Amino acid sequence: MVPFLAAMGRKTRRTWAPLYFRGLLGPGDRKSLQPMAARLGLSGHDQLQHFIAS
Repeated sequence: MVPFLAAMGRKTRRTWAPLYFRGLLGPGDRKSLQPMAARLGLSGHDQLQHFIAS
């Protein structure tokens, strides 16, 4: 994963990428941002949405 994270550039992208991939690959039927953020223990899905949009 380290070479992939180096290609992400900005620090914020390197922070959110592992969380997003963990949400996609982890358990749970719904892979939309709100349920993924809840399973990851995030307080909201806004920052995850911003990562996806950028």
